[in-house]
Amino acid sequence: MHEALFYEKNEQGAVTCHLCAHHCFITPERLGICAVRQNLSGTLYTLVYNLAAAIHVDPIEKKPLFHFYPGSSSFSVSTVGCNFHCVFCQNWNISQVQGPGQGEIDGREVPPADAKGIKNIFVTNGYITREPLEMIAPYLHAANVDLKSFRDKTYRRIMGARLEPVLDTLKRMKTLGIWIEVTTLVIPGVNDSEDELRDIARFIALELGRDTPWHISRFHPNHKMADVPSTPIATLVRARDRGRAEGIEYGYTGNGPGDSGEHTYCPACRKMIVERCGFQLGNYSIRDGCCAHCGRRVSGVGM
Repeated sequence: MHEALFYEKNEQGAVTCHLCAHHCFITPERLGICAVRQNLSGTLYTLVYNLAAAIHVDPIEKKPLFHFYPGSSSFSVSTVGCNFHCVFCQNWNISQVQGPGQGEIDGREVPPADAKGIKNIFVTNGYITREPLEMIAPYLHAANVDLKSFRDKTYRRIMGARLEPVLDTLKRMKTLGIWIEVTTLVIPGVNDSEDELRDIARFIALELGRDTPWHISRFHPNHKMADVPSTPIATLVRARDRGRAEGIEYGYTGNGPGDSGEHTYCPACRKMIVERCGFQLGNYSIRDGCCAHCGRRVSGVGM
């Protein structure tokens, strides 16, 4: 265990955690919502410091990040625990840890160490608060943020969280100069209405910038939503078209390999400039960060 950052001590041994927007008030021996921060005798400890539950080397496209050093590899590390309780979670076996007393904290020790030239990325639900984000910003180069819905009631009912802190994080990351890509998992009957898809696209275009990539991902039955059907491909295409109508220059459809929505097209001449099949790159028509066909600058990092 390691003493946590971003908390304050209260009376009678209680603490308030300020790492995420839940601001959990934790009495002695209890856990926060994430189940990996525990109050022990008036001091808040992180139970996952040094403990990686999953370690993989993945294509950067798997994050997904399509405009951040495309074709490169990422060293992916994750701990157990999550401050959301999404009923559709595809990683519920590591995210929904029960905490001490109900199961050991899983993970193997991986000492934190820096290496020169390594870029750092987050794949995140965006629920971090301002102070920790500003602390890590100088070392954080890119993030894919899940914008799971554009309705606060959906966030409260499905994720056990709120919408506004996620929007705040996205705008703050943009201000801090972190490269952002947004992912929305489109779930039938939950967030697939024309109005909601329009609102998400409009927020991205107006608040984050038209050149912010939007990944529109296909839902497959999982966890506690195993009875909900997979998202029709037509719904993803409709969302991508709505994004284009709202001014988004780089819209992608995901979890449906083989669809043309995986490719990158130049916003100016509309020619394909990055061909993808799953996580593999094919034709790559970007030269010195510009479209090889018309010379239009392609937004991103390391393009």
